[in-house]
Amino acid sequence: IVLRLAASRTMTSPDPSSIVPNTNFSDSAAEIATQGNPKLAPYLSTNLDFGGEWYTGKEGYVALDLFGKRITGFTVNGVNLIPFTQLGIPFASLTGTQQQAINLRGGPNSAQVQVQQQVNADGTLFIKGGELSWVQPLDFVFKGLGLQTNYTVVSQKSIGSGVPAQAIGISPHTYSATAYWECHGASM
Repeated sequence: IVLRLAASRTMTSPDPSSIVPNTNFSDSAAEIATQGNPKLAPYLSTNLDFGGEWYTGKEGYVALDLFGKRITGFTVNGVNLIPFTQLGIPFASLTGTQQQAINLRGGPNSAQVQVQQQVNADGTLFIKGGELSWVQPLDFVFKGLGLQTNYTVVSQKSIGSGVPAQAIGISPHTYSATAYWECHGASM
């Protein structure tokens, strides 16, 4: 039996493409834009991991890992309504259709644009979960045959005011099962 404990503090830079100070309009009326945010700060994570492995003989084992993360400054999509003049784009660089649409909305000094950009969330994101793994050789069935399985459960919660922090693309439950064969220097 092997037990592991790890504690760490990490810093992660935001996606470089989110920092580039560019502005793109997604419509011909220049009402909706996406903009890079060069003021994005890195986010910090305090991590705690505890795990144990029980080796059942040869390469077989059962492992359980528990983890928790507290993340501050997490980046999320933010949407703001701002005057066109604060975008930093010359009015003359717009297409004729966009200029006409802005003039119909009161001109460059009055026209509002809905801007979507990455921002640092005000809240704290808590992620916790566990992972169970089992590797079992099945030599009694066929020499070199084995099975590897994994199940992970993850939950997340955001605490704080302002834009809520949320990790996108994290499934609350994931699992896998893989059969393998390793014998005479070959693997499948």
